[in-house]
Amino acid sequence: IPFLPDRFNRDRDPLKFYQYIALGKPIVTTTAVPVASRYREICYPADTRAEFLDQMERALAERLDTDLLERRTRVAKAHSWPELISGALTTIELRLGQGRTDSRRCERGEA
Repeated sequence: IPFLPDRFNRDRDPLKFYQYIALGKPIVTTTAVPVASRYREICYPADTRAEFLDQMERALAERLDTDLLERRTRVAKAHSWPELISGALTTIELRLGQGRTDSRRCERGEA
């Protein structure tokens, strides 16, 4: 994910990051996006062009690591639409003083 370090990218949370890790794919990304530091243990962050190329080589040489695959999948699942919607509904209801929502209501179309 070769984003440039600018004000716009500093606040991005690229969907493709989660799509790639859902498949267990290694990701090389610039540190311009927050996911690079937030999830540095499951991706290959780089600051410079040389680092980016080095990290690409590391990612291409990556061997099957079931623990790493599980960590990537867990992060991807936490950012799936059902999880994001459930979290949003919970936050809204808590702000409105109605208590915690059963996340299954959203999945059943009751929200």
